Order: sequence, then C-alpha cells, then structure tokens
Amino acid sequence: MATYTLKHLGYSDLARDAARLAVVEAREFGDPAWIGIAEFVRILAMPPEMPGAPARLAQRVADEIQPHTSDPRVRQAYGMLHLHGALRAAVDKQAATAVRHLRVAEEEAASLGEPEDLGLARFAFGPTNVGFWKVSILLELNEPQLALEAADHIAPGHLPIANRQAPYFADLASALAQVGRDQEAIAAFLRSEAAGPQWFRLRPTVRDAIGSVIRRTRKNAITSQMRSAAVAVGLHALIA
Repeated sequence: MATYTLKHLGYSDLARDAARLAVVEAREFGDPAWIGIAEFVRILAMPPEMPGAPARLAQRVADEIQPHTSDPRVRQAYGMLHLHGALRAAVDKQAATAVRHLRVAEEEAASLGEPEDLGLARFAFGPTNVGFWKVSILLELNEPQLALEAADHIAPGHLPIANRQAPYFADLASALAQVGRDQEAIAAFLRSEAAGPQWFRLRPTVRDAIGSVIRRTRKNAITSQMRSAAVAVGLHALIA
C-alpha cells in the first residue's frame, strides 16, 4: 500500500524505493506468491520512460513462478503479472504482446472465479478485475469501441473497492467521450469521482478528458452534471 500511496501522491522515487524493499523482503521469505505480488508492485512503480522493460520483467517473473501455480495464491499473482504485462505492452503500442498477456490473465481468472475476501494481498484477481484492466488495455491500444464492448460484460458491483472502481469508471468515461457519447461520459466521470474522489481529482488525464468534452459543448448546452465534473477537477474557468 505504501507504493500505491506514494505513487498517487506524486512521490515516484519513494514509491520505487518502497517497492524495492518489498521485493527484497518477499525474496528472503521465499514464497512464490508473495514474490509475484512484490514484483508486480515493483513493475507498477517503474517510470513510464522505460518502454519495454516493465512488460519484459512481468514476463520473466511470471515464468519464474509459473511452476508453482498449483497453489491458487500463486495463480492470482501470476495473473496479476500478466495483466500488468498487458497494460505496459499496450502503452508501448505492442498490441500482439498485450493481447497475449491479457488472454492468459483472462483464462486464469475464469478458472479461479471471483476471489474470497479480495484474494491475495487484496488485489482482487478474478473476472471482474480482469474486465476492468481489459477496458484500460483496449483504451491504451486506441480501441474505445472495443473497450465499451468489454465494459458491457462487467458488473462493477462485484468488486466494490474504491481503488478499482474509480479508475474503471474513469476509463469507461474516456471511452464514451472518445466515441462522442459525451453525456454518458460525464455521468461515468461523476461515478468515478463518487467512488474515489481523492484519486479522481489527482488524475491529469481525467481533467483533460472532461475539459475536452466541455470545450466542444456549446455554452448554453453545458449541463449541471458537466458543471459538477468541471468543478471536481478545478476547471472553473471553462464554465464561468
């Protein structure tokens, strides 16, 4: 949790330090499940200016723990590594690699089902969480329509935790905005803000997307929902 908190507050260097400590402790402990989770967190903390490296590390660690996947906990870590490999490959525009990682994660999630008590390290690896990640991955691959089709198969209420619902609804909103469904996009942005207000207000991409919607809306057509979304991310000037 320290890595997540530090990263979202903008302390990237400290987040990486915390992640490295987690890896050291996990490897000393020697449990493949916790090694997988610690390495997943380390990958999460890696800077965006390292194209290719996160996806390669995710694959290497997944291969390392794969012989131990008879343990369901290890399979959860294995699936999370493939999810992150898929997302980072998508960011690097390596579509084939992203799809390959995503398929492995989907297969593991389908066989494991939804986790009890949010699963290993409360990472909630299961079909719903994989669905959330799939929407993000398809957005990174510039496939908003496919992202919306994936969202049609997700029941977000199956995973009622803020740090997963807020990003999911923001991704859903971005996909809706990209295909011109602006009113639905704003409604989804507000669902994201309701689920995780602190997370929501710190996201530059959310602010940019809401700004784009409002800028292309005629002044006399700006709705109360648009005004609420603009205020939530500090875009008061656009609705003055």
